[in-house]
Amino acid sequence: MKKICQIIALLFLNAILTTVFAQEAEIEKLIEIETEISEGHPLFEMLAELEANPLDINKASAVQLAQLPWISDVLAREIIRFRRQYAKFNTVDQLLLLPSFEPDLLPLLKKYLTATSAPWLRSSALELKLRANRKLQTGKGYQTEYYHPSPTKIYNRLNWVLNERIRLGLLTEKDAGEKELTDFLAWYIEYDHQNSGSSVIIGHYLLEFGQGLILWNPYPQFKGSNPVYTAKSRARGATGYRMLDENFSLYGLSTQICANFYQINLFYSTKRIDASIDPGSGQITHFYRTGYHRSQSEREKKDQLQEEIIGARIALLPQNKFTFSATGYLCDYDREISTKQDDRYRFDFNGNSNSVVGVDFNYSMGELNLFGEMGRSKNNGVGYIFGLIYDSKQLDFSTLYRNYDKHFHSLRGMSFSENSGPPQNEQGVFLGIRFKPTPRFRFSIYLDQFKFPWRSYSLPLPVSGKELLCSMEVKPAKKIWLYAHIKASQKAKSLMAIDERGNLAQLVLPGDQINVRLQLDLSPLSSIKVRQRLEKKWVIHRKINNLNYINPGRYSGTLLYQELTWQSKQKGALSFRITFFDTDDYQSRIYQFERDVPGVFSNQMLYGKGSKWYLLWRISMSRIFKFYLKYSSLHYYYRQSIGSGYDQIDGDRVDTINLQLEARL
Repeated sequence: MKKICQIIALLFLNAILTTVFAQEAEIEKLIEIETEISEGHPLFEMLAELEANPLDINKASAVQLAQLPWISDVLAREIIRFRRQYAKFNTVDQLLLLPSFEPDLLPLLKKYLTATSAPWLRSSALELKLRANRKLQTGKGYQTEYYHPSPTKIYNRLNWVLNERIRLGLLTEKDAGEKELTDFLAWYIEYDHQNSGSSVIIGHYLLEFGQGLILWNPYPQFKGSNPVYTAKSRARGATGYRMLDENFSLYGLSTQICANFYQINLFYSTKRIDASIDPGSGQITHFYRTGYHRSQSEREKKDQLQEEIIGARIALLPQNKFTFSATGYLCDYDREISTKQDDRYRFDFNGNSNSVVGVDFNYSMGELNLFGEMGRSKNNGVGYIFGLIYDSKQLDFSTLYRNYDKHFHSLRGMSFSENSGPPQNEQGVFLGIRFKPTPRFRFSIYLDQFKFPWRSYSLPLPVSGKELLCSMEVKPAKKIWLYAHIKASQKAKSLMAIDERGNLAQLVLPGDQINVRLQLDLSPLSSIKVRQRLEKKWVIHRKINNLNYINPGRYSGTLLYQELTWQSKQKGALSFRITFFDTDDYQSRIYQFERDVPGVFSNQMLYGKGSKWYLLWRISMSRIFKFYLKYSSLHYYYRQSIGSGYDQIDGDRVDTINLQLEARL
């Protein structure tokens, strides 16, 4: 196997001389996480919507423009200044006239921006999205009828825009194994006064303010190889709810009042959320956030807790370069929440009411951007995050400091964090640099050092860690791009060991992890692209004294994939990928980002030995209808079953099909 990997590596490096850079790789670099996920994500939902209805750069505000990951605050202000000076952009190509604009991003941004939008499409539009997903092999939960015998996940969404001011949205979703087609139902009616910026939302909505410390969507800001995008969260304010997290939406009324120098948001929400109840005391033991209601025990957790929230936000806008805002809300529950019986939850929220207040600011001066947010919860727990970004055409620099008390309770916050939950029990410093000396060379690096002052769910002790990522893009010729990165991290792991007396002991040890990735794209024709990737991972657990680990202390894994994509603007696109992976164990698992139907973020975990292939097909049946099909097949070598518990599938293969139909009138 070692010899084979060496030969493959040589062939891979030799192919570099005949490659080009595909702009789609930019999207993957924005989010690099070690979590398996396949569902809607706000970034991918936004990009899918903008690809269908591009943002008009002659009408969009600086906040709207900065929602695109490749448009910084500096570039957004330059676009506004250009409009004021020359009245409007005649074409998107005129972005090349702006001092801080990177020419290589123009083909990518053309997918999401326009300077000549169709009036009929902007004034009225009806959009329908139907999605169905299922595994063709059924697990034990369906065979034993522990789950409802409906293994298909179904998602339906309707958006209706009237006269650019009124928006109506309806969303229904049923997970695999659930009975009701409307197990999750969300709707909203939004009125937006385009001239003044004032708006009203009734129904399900989402609030994103500041850096996400107090109010945000269900996903934190993930780290990626673009350090400027990584460092700063880009708030959208109040929006209609279009996500699949069943417990994070607000339900009620949200209104925004705008004036020349201030902006006021008022919001009220009352809804039921999932939770686990102690049968004896009737108290809530913990929030149930998976959204699954497949079995009797899971259905018993549904809508067990009534949540009521009332709050406000006021933003002062003395000038377009500086904003200062204050946000706060009160939250009441109809049941007592108690987690004190478990030491690991000692500092988690307890009680039936909470409040969070905070302030945030954003200041831009030339190529510098200062921002931050600070909050305090009812129990006097404090959290704060401050950052600085320097953004120029050749050099980007970002730094971010965060400190969240172990008893800081911001249950609806999701700011920058090493963990994936609300901001709590973490301190850290993030530094990032992106160097672009020439259009043909880019170098990025970030370093994140963090510590957890109190124990976590899986680690019984306070721990610390660090993570370093270095990436490079080189363009040796006009149509040749090479991307490579190395990611090294040191994070504590909980391992079982046998001491000198033969007793079983739990240890918390620092674990070193290194990922090396090489990726290239070959485009022999304008409509055909071939992508190749080689990734190697090493995981090393340090040995202490004479303790013997139950599992070996050193792991490694290898991933190799080849992808072929054909694309036609009129007819559609076809993408095929085949992946081979070989890892020692779960410890050395490797994640790969996959193309999927629009709006879905798919990150696949692979471990053991096996292969996976998928085919993604898009066809434009007319100006109105688009159809997407993704068929994937995951094959494990030398295994008799996949998964565990009621999700276990007998055999060594899992086939998945994902269908999506879109209609736009």
